[in-house]
Amino acid sequence: MIDLKDKKNCPTIEMISEYVGNPVFMQFCLEIKNTYKCIEKIEYSSCSWEKGWNIKFKKAGKTLCTVYPHEFFFYDYDCYRYKRKSAC
Repeated sequence: MIDLKDKKNCPTIEMISEYVGNPVFMQFCLEIKNTYKCIEKIEYSSCSWEKGWNIKFKKAGKTLCTVYPHEFFFYDYDCYRYKRKSAC
């Protein structure tokens, strides 16, 4: 079992998925990546509110969504719609 508070050991998305133990987790991650054509980046947060490893989905240097994994569940925060710039 991984320790999401251990700053020295960055987990993989697969390790986090196994930790969460919910098949919806990987479906959610794939849907975000495919819909918004973004990449996931696993980062450690030192924020006192939610300290530990999380997954950020980024596009063009901006975070579209941050996923906070927990054993048996996960939640997302800061989900934004990616807006295309108008040609007009």
